[in-house]
Amino acid sequence: MKTNKQKYKETFSSLTCIEPIVMEERKMQKQNKFSMAFTVCALILVLSGGTICYANDIGGIKTIINGWFHGEKIQVNAVKKDGIGYDFYKDGEEEPFMGGGGVTYDEFGNEVPLSAEDVLENSSKVIEKQADGKVVLYDHDLSIDITDYLKDGKAKLIVVNHGTTTYWNIEVDDYSTSFSTYLEEPDDVDEYVAVQ
Repeated sequence: MKTNKQKYKETFSSLTCIEPIVMEERKMQKQNKFSMAFTVCALILVLSGGTICYANDIGGIKTIINGWFHGEKIQVNAVKKDGIGYDFYKDGEEEPFMGGGGVTYDEFGNEVPLSAEDVLENSSKVIEKQADGKVVLYDHDLSIDITDYLKDGKAKLIVVNHGTTTYWNIEVDDYSTSFSTYLEEPDDVDEYVAVQ
């Protein structure tokens, strides 16, 4: 019986090469230089293309939204932060003028992050204490000086804006302002004062 070695030797001994096999080393320097130049050009092309896409908002890289802020209609760039929330930038400004975020719940009880539009919409209603001591209520395009309505830093106001009635429960102190708004008529509606 023949061993495997003998079988291989017998099988391949009849094979011959037409041309002799030449073993030589070739220098790869020219190919490496070409590959490096190609890689650099491709990288520059990709980076410049990405910059152009970002600047022109091709593919929706940036989120540009319109909304109300302190009684003025504005257009802002919304940039998603890590986690939940956005920073809002006015055109040409490097620092955000506002940030915010939040969640809502779907019909199955799962948390769903608010969109940039929803965050800006929630910021369209604001109470601001100004440097001169005035307290101003902003509701979308509406701006009302409510200083005279405050009694001991508190006020309950009814504001009608574009046919929508909103009930405002406001508290103001030396360092902060807080408020709650309701679309449904509260039980203590007789304590609220209508403002124009």
